[in-house]
Amino acid sequence: MTAARTLYVATWGSPLNWKPVVYRCSGGERTGFSSIVCAKADRYVVYALDSAVTAAAKRSEVDGRILEAARGSGLEVAEEGDRVAVRPAEGREWREALRRYMKAVAEAMGYEVEVVATGSRGLYGGYLYEAKPDHILAELVLGLWRQVEALGEPGGTLEIMLDVTHGVNFMPTISLYAARLLAGAALLRGYDSVKISVWNATPQEWSYEALFSDSVDHLQFLWKPNIQAVRALYYGAPLHYAALCRKVEEPDYRSEPKPICGEGPCRVTYGEQPDYRYLYERLLAWAGCRDLPGTLSQYKQWHVVKKLNPTAKLLVQHELEDIKRSLDKRRLGGCTTLAELKGMTSSRAHEPCSKDNRDFVAHAGLLDSNTKICRHGNDYTMQIDERTYKCLEK
Repeated sequence: MTAARTLYVATWGSPLNWKPVVYRCSGGERTGFSSIVCAKADRYVVYALDSAVTAAAKRSEVDGRILEAARGSGLEVAEEGDRVAVRPAEGREWREALRRYMKAVAEAMGYEVEVVATGSRGLYGGYLYEAKPDHILAELVLGLWRQVEALGEPGGTLEIMLDVTHGVNFMPTISLYAARLLAGAALLRGYDSVKISVWNATPQEWSYEALFSDSVDHLQFLWKPNIQAVRALYYGAPLHYAALCRKVEEPDYRSEPKPICGEGPCRVTYGEQPDYRYLYERLLAWAGCRDLPGTLSQYKQWHVVKKLNPTAKLLVQHELEDIKRSLDKRRLGGCTTLAELKGMTSSRAHEPCSKDNRDFVAHAGLLDSNTKICRHGNDYTMQIDERTYKCLEK
């Protein structure tokens, strides 16, 4: 049995005004700048915004070790009166400076972290950040997915431990949303279930507590997918997913903030806006597209079938068992359609889903006249007619 894996994801705003406090953790008291000192995980990830490298705070609120981390990461530190501000050094890439900064802060507490960075929105330190929601979501979802992959071969339970103690603005909400999206991809990749927990440290008392916990063990779609391979999962047609997912490339999206300075505040732009939903659908299509089954018995055991919603899973299992029973009654030597195997009339052979796709959905995509069964050694292969792809367009 594969052991559970835990991915810790912390939302960090600007560390400039962080002070070390004593956190009341489940295992006792721990001192640190951040509640990360309470966490136990296989991999530690910090989600940070670009605006953290143009932040400012009162000098009296800034710990010297945070300033050392900022300077050591290549940021410029400016002290004006009672204010301290950080800025990226001219000519340096902002993202790389941000990652070094967050890593240095974590190292000051004895932790090694990976950093997922996204754009920001709003006016911070004289810089107007203009990232659109799709910029932010695309980088966050795919950035966190790379961290899931880095945990190694999937299996058992994946726990995403989301620490929102230090998150600012939209960070906690968008991180929880991203975690829910990633659950589907993780299930398709091979995890049995995904547990999502949200943690926070109470102000002044600094008691580290779980606020929310949920477990996901089947695919849940938040919108009707557009990519055909994923639409096949939406309709509970796993053989169509297996055929179509091979055509989808692994998604990738990365951006670099581009400051434009002139009159007024400097604008920080992010280039062409991506479609995060399209990128996420590509991730779903790609995540489960490995170790694809080739025979009837393999389809019956395929983990993707087990991760369909409960109704779709029962329909698929019923159809596959029905095919197996029909084959047990007849010694098949070559190939035949399901209609011929069951002694049915092929009345719809030339027009699958001409009006609607009710039959397609009801039979897990295995239309009698458009599904071919062939003997393969001691097993059987199944082939679907490409004309049934139109059923996914309904």
